[in-house]
This record gives sequence, structure tokens and C-alpha cells, in this order.
Amino acid sequence: MAWEPASAADIRKDVIVFDGDCVLCSRMAATVHRADPHGHVRLTDMNSAPGRALAQRFGVNPDNPETVIVIHGGRALFKTDAAFAIARGLPLWRWFAWLRFVPRWLRDPPYDLIARNRYKWFGMKKSCALADPALRARIVRDLGELA
Repeated sequence: MAWEPASAADIRKDVIVFDGDCVLCSRMAATVHRADPHGHVRLTDMNSAPGRALAQRFGVNPDNPETVIVIHGGRALFKTDAAFAIARGLPLWRWFAWLRFVPRWLRDPPYDLIARNRYKWFGMKKSCALADPALRARIVRDLGELA
């Protein structure tokens, strides 16, 4: 799969669909939450019903995801495109987004390497830890919340 941006015109709110079993991905979700105190970006774990539905809709296997999904401005972004969209919203990581000008065929292989080894290098959670009530409040529970 080429992982080109895909239309998501029916989804009006920004959302990140992440692997809740992955420690790296869960930390990213918590970092987004802290950097976005007004809750503009919604979050959903691929193990949840809405996360699973979004993953399947965009061709991502929710049981073994190759990519995080960022839906922003009516488009679904994958791999490094998704990472750069996330970075643009994080004050300490905005500098990272300039790499989006590097061709995808050069920037996606390092992403793939990290994605393949994420459990080995960063660990695996048995459940998505959402202790912060404010973080729990921005988790998508129903796809209707995104329309």
C-alpha cells in the first residue's frame, strides 16, 4: 500500500487513531493531550470500536497496525505524514515537521523500522492507561462524535 493521504471529508474533527498497546504510541497520545489543553484533537485507540472501524476503513489492520492515523482537515494521513501532522501541534517538536519536504520513499522506511520494532524497543501495554480524567474525556467513544 502506498499510504497516500485519503479523503475523510465526513470527519469534521481532528482525530489521532493510535495503537493503545504500544507504549510509544500511548506516550504520544498523552503528549498531544498535554500540548492541546483545549482538546481540539480527539484520540482513539485502535482496540476501541471507533478506532477499529476507522483503522479498517483506511486499510490499517487494527490487530497489527503499520501506522498511526491522523485525520486532519478532511484527510486521513499515515506514517510520516501523520507523524509530521502530530509534530506541528507539539511546541517542542514543530522543527521535526520540516522533514515533510523529504520524499516519502526516503522518510517512510525509518518509520517502518520503528513501527516493526515498537513493542521490542518501547514495550507493550496490556491496556490503554487513561488515568487522567481530562484525557479520558477526549477519547472518541462513538464515530458520531467526529461528524
